[in-house]
Amino acid sequence: MTYYHYTSLDALRGIIRSNENNGKGLCFWATRYDCFVDKEEYLLGVDFTRKYLSIMEGKYNLKQDRRIAALFRRETIENNVNLPNPYVISVTARNDNAYMWENYADHGNGAVLEIDFPQTRGIYDTAIIYKLEKCIYEDTIGDAELIRIVYEAYTDGGLALLQGNKKLCLEMLPKYPQLFVRFVAMYILYFFAPRIKRNCFKQEEEFRMILSAPVPAYTEFIQANALLIDAIASALNMEMKSGDIVSPLLKEKMRTKEERYIYYREFFLPELALIRIFVRNIHAQSAVEAFLDQKGFDNIKCEIVKY
Repeated sequence: MTYYHYTSLDALRGIIRSNENNGKGLCFWATRYDCFVDKEEYLLGVDFTRKYLSIMEGKYNLKQDRRIAALFRRETIENNVNLPNPYVISVTARNDNAYMWENYADHGNGAVLEIDFPQTRGIYDTAIIYKLEKCIYEDTIGDAELIRIVYEAYTDGGLALLQGNKKLCLEMLPKYPQLFVRFVAMYILYFFAPRIKRNCFKQEEEFRMILSAPVPAYTEFIQANALLIDAIASALNMEMKSGDIVSPLLKEKMRTKEERYIYYREFFLPELALIRIFVRNIHAQSAVEAFLDQKGFDNIKCEIVKY
């Protein structure tokens, strides 16, 4: 599906890559959730999750051992190194958003990449799941719709487990319901909580490519129990190996911005994912076209968007 990524020309040069070993492609930096400019944003998502999960669980009269809303407390989640770290790449559905041009594309002197982003990747494919989700701005969606979205996230989490080994998971659910739903809670923490944003940012009309990855605290455990993890993965008919889990952990990178540490992961897309590039003036168009030519992206058009 096609989406748009606003960026400066300097950042564009880091996204579009071409070398002899890896060929041509795109590299995006997915920022770890706890490194957002608004450090409270993810906790806002946790609050929303707790509130609407609780309402949903009551509405559908879920058994007590199937309920997970109580797990979503700020004091439980904040600074807990044993919880997952989602990483985020921001995109929008329009190439003519004036707010985005001003704030994310160098005051209109940058560029907008039109990208064919994948909707989702196979469950547990190399231990990374990613989903493209529309942001939810507080006070812009009614309670009934939020309850529906939370219910959908809850059932999606269960289906994700069932796709691994349906028979085993169906046996686990009645015997160990809290274990099963804790996995569902983890899924919701990955893919629902990061969707919530403050109303003051609604002009961004943001969609998020959300990447999951195990937390760094698991690395030692995974390396020490590699044979056991591989055996479990095999029993669940997963293609995942212990090395697949450790690999993305070790690939987490760090940069500094305004005296803060920003942790991120690289997210690669093939050359074919880039459809075209939009700019707002001739100067930017000339610079982008020269760069595309240098990197061998001769087939990509750079157009001046009318606004």
